[in-house]
Amino acid sequence: MTGCLVGDGSGAARACGLRAAACTLSVLVTLAVATSGAAAQVAQSRPDSGFGTIRGTVFDSLLGVPLADAHVALLKGMPSTESDRHGRYVLDSVPAGPQVVTFWHPALDSVGLSNFAFPVTVQAGRATVLPLGVPSHATYWRAACGAPQSAAADSGIVFGTVREAETGRRLAGARVAVMWLAVEWDSGGRWHPGRVGAEVRTDSLGTYYVCGAPVEELVKAQAAAGPFSSGVVDVLVDARGIARRDLSLSREALAARPDSAPPRTSRGLATVIGTVRGERGGVLPGAIASLDGVADTARVDAAGRFELHGAPSGSRMLMVRQVGYFAWRSQVDLRNRDTTRVDVTLEEATVLDTIRVTAAPEMSAVLEEISLRRLAGFGYTFGMSEIRQRFSLMSLFEGLPSVQVEGRPDSFTLWTRAIYSFGGGHGGYCRMKVYIDGYAADEQQLGELLPQQVAVVEVYPRPSIFLGRYEDPLSPCGVVLAWTFMAR
Repeated sequence: MTGCLVGDGSGAARACGLRAAACTLSVLVTLAVATSGAAAQVAQSRPDSGFGTIRGTVFDSLLGVPLADAHVALLKGMPSTESDRHGRYVLDSVPAGPQVVTFWHPALDSVGLSNFAFPVTVQAGRATVLPLGVPSHATYWRAACGAPQSAAADSGIVFGTVREAETGRRLAGARVAVMWLAVEWDSGGRWHPGRVGAEVRTDSLGTYYVCGAPVEELVKAQAAAGPFSSGVVDVLVDARGIARRDLSLSREALAARPDSAPPRTSRGLATVIGTVRGERGGVLPGAIASLDGVADTARVDAAGRFELHGAPSGSRMLMVRQVGYFAWRSQVDLRNRDTTRVDVTLEEATVLDTIRVTAAPEMSAVLEEISLRRLAGFGYTFGMSEIRQRFSLMSLFEGLPSVQVEGRPDSFTLWTRAIYSFGGGHGGYCRMKVYIDGYAADEQQLGELLPQQVAVVEVYPRPSIFLGRYEDPLSPCGVVLAWTFMAR
């Protein structure tokens, strides 16, 4: 996987590239619509003096599917609507004349993609067909990397801004390092995991772009300016292949505590105050909150609150853990002499209280392993509430990126794209390995389980060193881990 680094901000397309300013995607979307030939078409509609209709389909080119539940509206004024499950939308009673149609979706906003704008001319008493769409990955690659995409299809883009924590000022020329784990073969046929990545500098607007990050895997990012740096934060490049991560750092130097022993951990003048609740709403006293790179931790009190004082300023990773729950981990941006407030909801990793779990120490270890793999962010984890809504386990795998399902619910086969050529034999795909309660199994045994018998299902479409004993270094295929209630 090769990297393409951009940091000088030259050229209009690159300057607008992926920034969340007003021009962020208007240039790219206009280009995508023009090159695809998807010009607005006009069709006959009901006669209505001074008003017309706009209709069409919203399409997510990054995933290759219609975009359901997108919010579609005029840039100025009403009306607005939501796309249906097929991505179709209709805007009625639109004033005739030049208009600009925009759309928004939380899944796109979460990866930093917004401000989609499509100009159109509406004729009174007529319906205008206007396709709306997210530009393709190749379009973003050209805008961010300044060249046509030549890397593998699973190469992603990480972008964002770097700011000074206390003032919010964007920092030009700041260094940003993005790192990830990779596995290489040596001449002797041995598999060597290692950390690779790229370092770029922000442009004149404090924006950075890194191309070539792995898709559907967790990468690490850190910003630095002179001797000052942020914490190391997690970035998950999802199946769309694009992720935004804004970073902040403090330029106020603070000496380490005299009593601290090497390696000396970070300190500062920031405060984090939070509340911790379970997914059912109750508080979780006894949970532990911590910041990466900071020695001090905080225990949640009887009211469900915790406080971390003397924390370093800038972007940091906050983690909250509690026995019987999946660990919670998220980026927080801290400022010296200021308080950051967070609300944390932990998802249960245990099963129904009415079921007696045997081998409790072993089960606790399994839950901890699941939690750590989930934090790594390179697969999919289905909990009990999701599994019990399914008619069969087979339906869990349908629609997952990089996974193909063949057969029927009681007899199916799971295929995933091979990461290298040998070991495939199914159109570039190879059969996924299946484990039930830690023991090697197959899809037939998996299909024999009822959804109410299963507590957790983990799906990893590609190999990773995070899988530990479930990873075969000679296999290019993915892994499925199913965990039953283990009840008497």
